[in-house]
Amino acid sequence: RAILDSMKDGVYVIGQKYEVLYANPALEKELGPLKGHNCYDYLFDQPGVCSWCNNMKVFAGETIQWEGQSLKTGKIYNIFDTPFVGPDGTLCKLGIRRDITERKKVEEALIDSEKQLRSLSNQLMKAQETERKRIARELHDELGQSLLVMKLRLNFIEDNLLSHQTNLKRECEDGIQYIDQVIENIRRLSRYLSPAILEDFGLSAALRWLINNFAKRYNMQVMMDMADIDSLLPSHFHVVVYRTVQEALT
Repeated sequence: RAILDSMKDGVYVIGQKYEVLYANPALEKELGPLKGHNCYDYLFDQPGVCSWCNNMKVFAGETIQWEGQSLKTGKIYNIFDTPFVGPDGTLCKLGIRRDITERKKVEEALIDSEKQLRSLSNQLMKAQETERKRIARELHDELGQSLLVMKLRLNFIEDNLLSHQTNLKRECEDGIQYIDQVIENIRRLSRYLSPAILEDFGLSAALRWLINNFAKRYNMQVMMDMADIDSLLPSHFHVVVYRTVQEALT
């Protein structure tokens, strides 16, 4: 009893008729004097036996650890209930409850923080994809068309050169080849920034295209064994997987 009296956690002993036989000073300081209360009104401010009562299990020999909130204090407790033989040899329930309200608040705050972080991450991903699409569209529509016009003008100049102007014709041909190479690079960059194949044909096709083009571009041998995985993930996760593989390859 001296040990139980000295504990900072609340300790109680309950009889088989729900009567509270003992409450240590820490528990009485929180709930008030014992005065012959039953466990359901003293501990939880309930008018009758609690719907979550585990007395029968404990009296059957089972030790139970659980979490519960008291309407009387508004606090959340980690509760340890175990069978206990009293001084007169009768079977009782010994309970120890520890206030974990602050810990639960911290846990909830952490969960909320993680949700906010995931939300911000999703928003950032969406913003990045929107910007990638905008840049890809400008590269394809604006710069690509401008280069095409330049190529047509060089073709026109080449076609109108005199037969003896071979050096100028060669320069035009080299310029046209260079423009073709730049146009192809722009198309490749545009596809890299915003792959239309991902939206048109799905994740599996996009990953195969990405890996095969990567292998060709860098002259690498790549072994790929992949089933169709589109149905395994929600569509808004496809771009995340695609970007992850893209970064891994890079």
